[in-house]
Amino acid sequence: MVLVATSGDTGGAVAAAFSEFTKIPVAILFPKGRISKRQEAQLTGWGPQVQAFAVEGSFDDCQRIVKEAFRSEAWQSRFQLISANSINLGRLLPQMAYFAYASCLAKARHQTSTGFIIPSGNLGNAVAALWAQQLGFPIREIVFAHNANQTVPIFFASGVWQPAVTQSTLANAMDVGNPSNFERVLDLFPKLEDLRERASAISVSDEEINETIRQGPTQWGQVWCPHTATAVFVVNKHLGIGKEVNGIVGHSKAGRHKQNSENTWVVVATAHPAKFESIVEPLVGRKIEVPASLQALLEKPSQVLTIGPSLECLSEYLLKVSDVV
Repeated sequence: MVLVATSGDTGGAVAAAFSEFTKIPVAILFPKGRISKRQEAQLTGWGPQVQAFAVEGSFDDCQRIVKEAFRSEAWQSRFQLISANSINLGRLLPQMAYFAYASCLAKARHQTSTGFIIPSGNLGNAVAALWAQQLGFPIREIVFAHNANQTVPIFFASGVWQPAVTQSTLANAMDVGNPSNFERVLDLFPKLEDLRERASAISVSDEEINETIRQGPTQWGQVWCPHTATAVFVVNKHLGIGKEVNGIVGHSKAGRHKQNSENTWVVVATAHPAKFESIVEPLVGRKIEVPASLQALLEKPSQVLTIGPSLECLSEYLLKVSDVV
């Protein structure tokens, strides 16, 4: 059984990947009421072999339940669990190819190494970038663009790791108060000063996300989703490390030269804006065309069960729907 916790976006990719493998059941946990309707459609419209569970809690609760299941010998023996999303190295390793390719392309075009600005929540994408950097690809530095969940930016600024209660924001797939992939960041850089040499973190508020989306068509000729908008906001502020951005700035030694016009930057885009039409369309003043693949899912019947935020609640319902017990 594939057991997955998702904050809203990448869980749909897991569902799509396994939807035709009817002998491999998939259980996807997502935070109830904290993702968009169209995100939910991408999780719940795949038929009986992909069972979505709306957890009455945050993404951190979903992730905790999944980890408890993997630590349970009873669960492992009964379901033969395998993981997906960024909890599984099998996603992060090929994901490095994006950063490897983009950095080499930028190097060829501009004859310099590039920096990456990555919308960040559970930090899977960010870890893949750090690994590509460690392998020697021409990545100058990495900026983690977070929403109002400031656990990581506070750590960069203070050196104190203190997971917090998740706040709901417009960039909901990044609503993570205790990102599990930060363990991998610390494994790579046990010393904070070494991490600051390679990366930094900035928090972006909902108001700043709104304004960035609103200005997108005029300033960039693009319509941004709320997640991509966090990274674009960092660009719009010229990566003002050392200045106050929404109260929290993750400092880095590399930040001293961020104002240099010769430096190149790659903004890592995330979701399609059509998945967040209720946020984006009023800001840009027009309808966003829905991709055909998403429209097909919106027309399918939804299958979802609501459970409490505990492994016991998942067990109770899973035993009813799973054909492997």
